Amino acid sequence: MILLAKSIIQKLWVAKVEWDESVPTSIHTLWTEFYRELPTINNLQFDRNVLTSESTSIQLHGFCNASERGYGACLYVRSTNTIGDIHTALLCSRSRVAPLKTITIPRLELSGAQTLVQLYQAVKEAITAPVSRVVFWTDSMVALHWIASSPHQLKTFVANRVAAIQQGSSEIEWRHIKSEDNPADALSRGQLPSELVDNNLWRQGPIWLRNPEDTWQWLPVQQLEADPEMKISTYLHVISEFTLFSHYSSWTKLKRHVAIWRRYFNYIQRKSPSKDPLTVEELREAQLAILRVVQSKTFQEDVVKLQAKPAQYNGKLKTLNPFIDRQGIMRVGGRLQQANIPFFQKHTVLLPKNHHVTNLTINAEHLAQIHSGVQNTLHGLRREFWLLDGRSQVRKIVRQCLPCLRARPPVPE
Repeated sequence: MILLAKSIIQKLWVAKVEWDESVPTSIHTLWTEFYRELPTINNLQFDRNVLTSESTSIQLHGFCNASERGYGACLYVRSTNTIGDIHTALLCSRSRVAPLKTITIPRLELSGAQTLVQLYQAVKEAITAPVSRVVFWTDSMVALHWIASSPHQLKTFVANRVAAIQQGSSEIEWRHIKSEDNPADALSRGQLPSELVDNNLWRQGPIWLRNPEDTWQWLPVQQLEADPEMKISTYLHVISEFTLFSHYSSWTKLKRHVAIWRRYFNYIQRKSPSKDPLTVEELREAQLAILRVVQSKTFQEDVVKLQAKPAQYNGKLKTLNPFIDRQGIMRVGGRLQQANIPFFQKHTVLLPKNHHVTNLTINAEHLAQIHSGVQNTLHGLRREFWLLDGRSQVRKIVRQCLPCLRARPPVPE
């Protein structure tokens, strides 16, 4: 009844009616009907004592509901005496009009649940009688789903109210009921005085609440298939740069250590220890493992595209006609398929520029060529590797070679 009056006042604010202006006809009709029925309130009676005599068990049952007009909550006392008689009575209620800003019904239902928790907290501080059980009821399956969810998974509006509800009703059982059994429906929609006087559901709660607990009519909570209030979580997996290779200053030493690691991993899996010197095959497999790691980090997009649709590859390395071999290494294509030379020379391995492993291979070839110049070092590298911007990369390493600087110091100006 009070909600109906509140909604009329809200309509006046929306209509922006001044104090000396006539109200719109629709609002005037609502108010006239409400005013005409106000005397009917005299016929509305409540018992002063809400408990049955010689009560042995006292329970609190809260109900909440919402509609486009408003939302509210009410609390009922359920008491049982020594001979098993059960009595229920309305203890208190609270209603609020829906905000002018459009809010979905499930959100209003959740606001009604929060109002119920606030109402219960006020009653809890006021009463001194021992309460054996507290149960909260709602006909909104969506609200129950939110209340059972973690607030951090929900959007801000819902998350704030769910957190408050969970904090205030952590030890209280929430249940789902049919809409026709929910006495808070009168709070959410508003009723004229004549309707409220005849509303036994409002004054005493559902009939089945006065029956034994094993006969209560409540429905199990169902899992929602899709929830628009759930946050869309984006997980960002940050992969730090692989820096292990940068700890080595020798291409040979790096290959040997990787080969030892691989032998150790094989020992863990197969339990077949080996103390023999590293074989040529083990060193070759170690080199391929290093190259796979380097290419997967520096040519990640190209590797993915070549593995998915090699015929449609249109990346930045297209002019080199790259492909992925059976060992997962990206190699240069070219037009030497029919040449009478080894496969690894026909299709050299792609190496990125400005990479530590690339610098190690350049330095190793430079030493193998007995500190030869840029052209010879680059020629030796291209028997196995194809360096992007190779000439400038080799020139940079050769110019940093200390033995070369001592043997061929720059001409003084």
